[in-house]
Amino acid sequence: MNVRFENSPSSHPPHKPTFVFIDEEDKTKYWMLGELYMCDRDYILNEVLPNLEKILRGELVQDPTRQDEHLVDFYEFGYDATIIDFYKDKSTINYGYWEGKIEVSSTELYSLMQEWADHLKQWNNSKSK
Repeated sequence: MNVRFENSPSSHPPHKPTFVFIDEEDKTKYWMLGELYMCDRDYILNEVLPNLEKILRGELVQDPTRQDEHLVDFYEFGYDATIIDFYKDKSTINYGYWEGKIEVSSTELYSLMQEWADHLKQWNNSKSK
């Protein structure tokens, strides 16, 4: 996935970083991931990334849909209509509550999320200067 990060005045909320897919093929395939820019920075950095890393290492994580200590071999995250079920090898991106669904490489998706997290950290540091 080839992306460009932007601090767009047209984003909602204004000036919050967004990412744009550069390749036409990626734009067509992954357009639904564009909603993820609305996720809270702390959610991405403190919840999503650590859980994705655990899944990639083969560890179990707490089921985010339950309040008890039930452990599962996937991590579900997303924003509004985009829900991602992240497994060790392949992940599923669901859009529109099952109206659209694609399977992607988990390592490729993790790389995107890691780049996104790095950009969010840089953006936050530049705001505090």
